[in-house]
Amino acid sequence: MKQKWHKKIYELMIEQGMVYDQHPETGILTPTMFDIKSNLDVPEVKTEFSYLYNYGMNLCFAGVLSVDVVKDIVKSRLIERTGLTPEAFDEWLGF
Repeated sequence: MKQKWHKKIYELMIEQGMVYDQHPETGILTPTMFDIKSNLDVPEVKTEFSYLYNYGMNLCFAGVLSVDVVKDIVKSRLIERTGLTPEAFDEWLGF
C-alpha cells in the first residue's frame, strides 16, 4: 500500500515540474506554455529532468519503489516528453 502512495507522489512531482511554472516570489503555480521538445538545449530543462530522474533512482536505491515502477514512470512521464529514445535520453542527461 505504501508503494502505491510513493508512486503517486513521484508521478505528481513530475507532473508539477513538467506542467506548471512556479512564480519565484509568490510560489503560485500557473500552467506552463513551455515547449519541452523544442528546448532540450536549455540548461534549466536538462537540470529539471536530471533532478526528477535522479529522484526516482534514489527511490529505487532506498527500496521505496521497485526498479520496474520507476522505469515505467520515467519512460511515460519524462522520456516521452522529450521525444527521445530511452538511450538518447540517458545520453542527453550524461549517463
